[in-house]
Amino acid sequence: MFKKTAAALLALIMLLSFFACDTPGANGGEDSIPSQSPTLLPSAADTAQPTPTDSAIEYKKFSTKPFSRAATVSRAVLHDDDRISISANELVYIDDFAVLKLTAENKSADDLLVSDISIYVNDCLVEVDFRHKFAAGKAEDFSLYMPILDMMLYGIREISSIDIEFRIAAASGEKYFTELAHLSAASAQPREPGAYDYSGYIAGDIAQAIHYDKLNAFNDSHGFESDGLNLVSSALITVNEKYRVLLEFENAAAKPAEVNVGYIKINNLVVFNEFDHAAFRIHPQKHAVISIPLFTKAQLLFYSIGRIADVQFDITLTNENAEILSRGSASVAIPGRVGNFDFSNQYANYDENGVCMLVAGPIENFDLANKNPLILVYVKNESGKTISISSFEKCLFINGRPVECVSFSKILRSDDRMLFEIEIDAASLETELSAIWEIAVSFEISDENGNLICKPEIKLQDPSQSPITSA
Repeated sequence: MFKKTAAALLALIMLLSFFACDTPGANGGEDSIPSQSPTLLPSAADTAQPTPTDSAIEYKKFSTKPFSRAATVSRAVLHDDDRISISANELVYIDDFAVLKLTAENKSADDLLVSDISIYVNDCLVEVDFRHKFAAGKAEDFSLYMPILDMMLYGIREISSIDIEFRIAAASGEKYFTELAHLSAASAQPREPGAYDYSGYIAGDIAQAIHYDKLNAFNDSHGFESDGLNLVSSALITVNEKYRVLLEFENAAAKPAEVNVGYIKINNLVVFNEFDHAAFRIHPQKHAVISIPLFTKAQLLFYSIGRIADVQFDITLTNENAEILSRGSASVAIPGRVGNFDFSNQYANYDENGVCMLVAGPIENFDLANKNPLILVYVKNESGKTISISSFEKCLFINGRPVECVSFSKILRSDDRMLFEIEIDAASLETELSAIWEIAVSFEISDENGNLICKPEIKLQDPSQSPITSA
């Protein structure tokens, strides 16, 4: 029964999301308001206008030119000091990756950690995930995998140059960056700045240039100037049925820029509230086109979003010590489209202290590789302050028994709304979803200084499934 109820709830949310996006409500563009829960209704700005159909939106399709795998590099020493030497051996192509093969020789008496590698292909940053500890006194081969799809998204069709920097950490705790080393590739054409050739559909025009100069500084810093860092273009695209935001930065300053992108909203609903959802380092006179994956269309429906109208995000500049230098925000929007999400027909489980919460579930996980069931939590913050919503030990009870859940800690600013899921540890769940008659979940809600505001407990009950009631 509970499982069927949850499935019906999810279906209702999906249905509402479709109608909320396409059709104004029966009351002049506003949805009906349940008297028990007025704070859950989306704002008038979300619902005031009907959304045009997809046929009214101009979609652009870009031709997909093949990626040339002809470029090669010669052996070269990239870095050499009294602790470590790193050399490039060759550039090969394996499946959907351009693979740079290297050798590192640790000359010191301590293990050295190499991580946070910055690679620029044709002067454009390409994200590479690498972290490895090299044993003292030994030489070791390793490889860096550069995704060809990412390079194609950035307008690169053939590798003409590679610039690379390594971050070295010693056992003593000392950390340093190597100098940016340059490799030239044979038989290649350079990337033309701004000449993107997206392998997919772009949802709406590329946003107008957003200059990210002279932000409100949190403190005076003589070691870094943000004047030269610009966000020059942004776009919302789909690749393999998954939405991505593309952000192009260029750094005209004399020093590297440490950039974090986070607190991402879709249709004014916070979906990624980590402030460092994407973190990267941009060198002087270099471009960085960052691809931030969002959701598939099916996952957006799970979040009660039928269509994307806009994506907003924070951009934070820090120095190498992670001290905040400046912060701002930007967005990419689809012209003429109005998006929405709708929880107006659901009642609040908790509405005190300026915090309104709705809990639903459990439901099956939309991630086929993850069998842990989920509980959905919708929060609206009208407390006038930034709050944190966190789990704690024994915060979840199912059928009266404590159950493990994946720990969480969410940040929500005042007047923002957020939807997130609590992941139940299936191994600690002693019953099937269909045999659940009570869920009790508690939260610790604190202000930004860590002071506890409240500790609400929310219960979901289906007495018909209780063995006592059934008997």
